[in-house]
Amino acid sequence: MLELTSPSSLLARNAVLEYFAKVERACRYQLFDLRMPEKFEVRQYGTTLLFLRTFLEQDKAGDVPPGALVKLYFGGPTAVWGLPPTALSLDAYLALMDGTSFCWAVAVLGGDVIGSGLARAALEKGGHLRVGLEDYAGTQSPTNVELVRRAVALCEDAGSPVATPTEAAELLGLARR
Repeated sequence: MLELTSPSSLLARNAVLEYFAKVERACRYQLFDLRMPEKFEVRQYGTTLLFLRTFLEQDKAGDVPPGALVKLYFGGPTAVWGLPPTALSLDAYLALMDGTSFCWAVAVLGGDVIGSGLARAALEKGGHLRVGLEDYAGTQSPTNVELVRRAVALCEDAGSPVATPTEAAELLGLARR
């Protein structure tokens, strides 16, 4: 799953949703091909990757405003969707984003972004983290404060200091107020 966040991301989201509507209309056929009894084929089309690729095409056209943040969501053990929270899965997303300068962050919905190792992999590759109880489904029962403290400690250990609000605005290319 992917979420794009920016001051005017609604325009980008609407364009992407319109694109998906076209793709869905054009690709309506059986998911299970049962015409050949000896062959059982399942076709799966990852809308997350389509969403990201469409967003990147909009960026090439100059239609993405400053401040865009790409959030890459991975599926934890309790999720039935998404790529698993591994360095290999992260590399797949980053390969698509090669040549762009977007800030990006990772999250594991229905899992543990830090415990899975994905947070460290993201920090080592220049990414950012999303943490919180909304996403967390690990083995412990932490508070939001505890999850943030763990993330801060990991950032320090990885040599990736937590940005101040001013630094975050600069990273995103947002104008100062």
